[in-house]
Amino acid sequence: MKQLIALAMLALASLPFSYAQQSPENITAYGRQIVNDLCAPEMHGRGYVNQGHVLAANYIEEAFTKMGVLPLLENGAYQQPFNMNINTFPGKVAVALNGKKLEPGADFIMGAGSPGTKGQFDVIAATQADFETRQTLVALLKRAAGKYIFLDEAIKPAKQPGKDDLWNLLFQAAKYDPGLSNVAGILLRKTKKLTAALAMEQWVLPVVELHPNAWSAKAPQTIVLDIESAYKTALQSQNVIGIVKGHLQPDSLLMFTAHYDHLGRMGQDIYFPGANDNASGIAMLLAMAKHYANPANKPLYTMVFIAFGGEEAGLLGSRHFVQNAPFKLGQIKALLNLDMLGTGQEGITVVNATVYPKAFKALQDLNQELAININIKPRGEACNSDHCFFYMEGVRAFFTYTVGGIQAYHDVYDRAETLPLTAFANLHKLFIEWLNWLANNP
Repeated sequence: MKQLIALAMLALASLPFSYAQQSPENITAYGRQIVNDLCAPEMHGRGYVNQGHVLAANYIEEAFTKMGVLPLLENGAYQQPFNMNINTFPGKVAVALNGKKLEPGADFIMGAGSPGTKGQFDVIAATQADFETRQTLVALLKRAAGKYIFLDEAIKPAKQPGKDDLWNLLFQAAKYDPGLSNVAGILLRKTKKLTAALAMEQWVLPVVELHPNAWSAKAPQTIVLDIESAYKTALQSQNVIGIVKGHLQPDSLLMFTAHYDHLGRMGQDIYFPGANDNASGIAMLLAMAKHYANPANKPLYTMVFIAFGGEEAGLLGSRHFVQNAPFKLGQIKALLNLDMLGTGQEGITVVNATVYPKAFKALQDLNQELAININIKPRGEACNSDHCFFYMEGVRAFFTYTVGGIQAYHDVYDRAETLPLTAFANLHKLFIEWLNWLANNP
């Protein structure tokens, strides 16, 4: 009798499931509202100044609660805490060159691990000749004692087989080894755009990164700084987890994941909105949760939705979850990680497509059958987002991101008002059908 029931359940699972789909306009409008909310100044860039990450996590929990998505953890909580170390810039962030005040975010950013500093310093310019040998670099460091080194990113160290990479050696001095020099700091002119990041440690020396258009080719003579930094240890952050239980095989899981954290504030005057990275992914995750929470779309398998914290600091939230998963990872039939889904003019890229060619072929076929016809590009393994630790533990995990359109990334220009959400509604439909296929095809 048990065998007959099992066969009947298997047959039912293999049948196509009829979903009550919203209109594309409604789906996109919902996604845009989520992006707008998460990028609002009151969210402080969803980082680690002014509790931005906590505000964002609470927003997601409230969204889960309102739509009827249930908590997963045994204690009835949506949030799974974990600790992290992080360097932050909660106060003044001011830089002037030769008396000219620079605009934070547009003209300069601070290197992620920079300590606080205040004062006026002379500036000495590095040249290509300073990077010919280790001896010439050491000589530069001695000349720059008590000063800032003005360094153009276009300088390329000479190739020296068997020797230290001189570029890395300089930044090792800035980050970790004060014994290499008594330099006051580094002023680094970027060759392209400013791209901010987070650091889990605080460096020895401050590093100021200049936009290529912020200063002329001639090196400045003086720099005045007033930088406040705060290194936070054992800071508690959190993942936010919700589920919609399956009515056929509740112990078999399908997962949508996305990170909600971003770079936060650099001082009290600017913040990094993180519209594409990754308010767009959270918007898709919540749109998916809303879909499956609709009684008309009750899933056959249990759907798990995880909004990870700490991704920008090194995939910390997803690592913690995998190491402390409240269920066996073998129960996961498939995982789809959603990161940077706000554009799509040139299609999408699927990480791990070449690892699972059958599943990728199914995605391509569905793309045609549903008349979506978005360009889908395959990519191999890449440990570049929150799918990574699941995949390393044997979970069939994919990471999708959109390509084309606005190129803002880890800067102050990744804003909600300029994010097109070109493919959002089509991807919503495509992902639902693909997850259905993945559920029924191991």
